[in-house]
Amino acid sequence: MFMRHRFTSLTLAFASLVVASAATAGPAPTAQQIFTAENLTPSFANGYVVYGDDINAKLDAFKSRLIPEVKPFDFEIAPPGSTSALEYVFAGSGGTNILATMTGGVVRSETLLGRYNTTAPTAASPTPRQYLEVQTVAPVAQAASGSASVLAPTAQFTISFSKAISAFAFFGTDIGDFDGSLIMEMFLDDVKQTELTVRGGDKPSMNGNELLFYGFASPDVAYNKIVFRTKSTDGNDVFGFDDFWAADAGQLVAPTPAPEPGSLALVGLALAAAGLMRRRKA
Repeated sequence: MFMRHRFTSLTLAFASLVVASAATAGPAPTAQQIFTAENLTPSFANGYVVYGDDINAKLDAFKSRLIPEVKPFDFEIAPPGSTSALEYVFAGSGGTNILATMTGGVVRSETLLGRYNTTAPTAASPTPRQYLEVQTVAPVAQAASGSASVLAPTAQFTISFSKAISAFAFFGTDIGDFDGSLIMEMFLDDVKQTELTVRGGDKPSMNGNELLFYGFASPDVAYNKIVFRTKSTDGNDVFGFDDFWAADAGQLVAPTPAPEPGSLALVGLALAAAGLMRRRKA
């Protein structure tokens, strides 16, 4: 009886631990629900960056998961040089709004050391120029201590949403020329759900002119705060961000399922049989 009671107690304790762990960590997008690509040497036409085939393919794939009414925020309405919190209202599903509040960074209107506007000109906005510049600073004491990996707690960039989102994307510039990783910490009601690595830095040169697109769309996740941080021993760097997309679960479109191999085989057999029957009749 004692052994059975002890086993039951240990089982309940383990089950409680599993439940507690599950309560503190939420789901993350799967690899199939993340869309990312980069152009390390982008070209420019008439002063505007050319995305390149890889980025265009991932951008189109991301947009295909959203209803057409979802549009990006391009920072053109913000005053240049502004360091105040920026607010933008994304249209949500069911006639609702998603108020995004962005803190950290400064709005720029000129190209600076590999950071630039990524918005393509349109009839409504023929001369887009602006983007958000964000600096992350690793603590000197922690960096000097020889820690293998530290999170920079200062000067991070945060986006808070009035309604939980299930899709988010952006363009980044000058990302990758530092010895570390750029991550996004994802929160729901101030509880951290997961973190996503946007890009690992490889410090190829001192002028990171590369263009990066990163996004996710998943009906299985819900976040209402995103914090951008660097993770490294040398996390001092400046990035450019532009063209933010945000959508709630009601604005997602299910992906078109690919035919299963077995289904394709059955279709092939049916077509072959149909061809054989036609030949016999002839």
